[in-house]
Amino acid sequence: MKILEENEKKMARLQILYSILVMVACTLQAVYPLVYRARGQEVELIIYFPIDIRQSPIFEIAVLYFSGMLGFQGYVNLMLDCTVVTLYSQTRVQLTLLRDNLINLVDSYEDEGARPQKEIVQKSCAREHEKVANEAEIRRRLVQCIQHHREILGFVKEVESVTAVTVNIQFFGAAWVICMTVYRMVGINFFATEFLSMLIYLACMLCQLYMYSYYGSQMKVESEFGVPVGVLHQVASYNAGHAAALLTFMTVVSAKPITLSVARIVPITLQTFISVLRASYTLFTVLDKN
Repeated sequence: MKILEENEKKMARLQILYSILVMVACTLQAVYPLVYRARGQEVELIIYFPIDIRQSPIFEIAVLYFSGMLGFQGYVNLMLDCTVVTLYSQTRVQLTLLRDNLINLVDSYEDEGARPQKEIVQKSCAREHEKVANEAEIRRRLVQCIQHHREILGFVKEVESVTAVTVNIQFFGAAWVICMTVYRMVGINFFATEFLSMLIYLACMLCQLYMYSYYGSQMKVESEFGVPVGVLHQVASYNAGHAAALLTFMTVVSAKPITLSVARIVPITLQTFISVLRASYTLFTVLDKN
């Protein structure tokens, strides 16, 4: 379907963008130590080697090894993040399809004013039989929508159980990592290569956190849909019981939107993303004063 294809393309573009950020960040991690080394400055890598790496070409090999390991780790995290976010986006797409099915629960009749009088009379004679058939079809579609919603709830529950540990670590550690990165950047020259490297790394961390929050919000918003009053009137014209069932179903759906959460407490939304940024700034302010 078109909406599924569009979602697939969107996720592919997101993965490419995120991959470019990770590749640039890891490349700069290899560039700035070599640049500082060429200038005669002292360089210390944030990794332990059991040998002396101060002499060339051992130093250059160590830098490339360190950058390669960061790239491998970053790519693994990238694949994990994109997989989880794709599951979030797939849930949103299924909710969109469910909403469209509910809106189109009753197929509208063509405008009778544009038909010949003879055809209108023939259609009026067969209307009672069609009404019974359409009533059964509406019931079948309504049952399918309810089952579809149950399957979506089951899918979300399974996704949350599988990704809970990963998402919890991401959100709980995000505030500290962002704070430490900014704190390190404050003491670096704005035009230094290391500053650009830290800036790209910070962009990767923010992008990672934003993806979870954005698609979590999209899922919640999409699950809060309703059906137009006209749809209820159309269903009621066939069977008042079906209209009451549809109204009850929409009331239950709207009362409890589908929301993923961190540690089953904090919802994964854009508001949570803003809260993490505020917590990072507060922690940075405390460290900067000391």
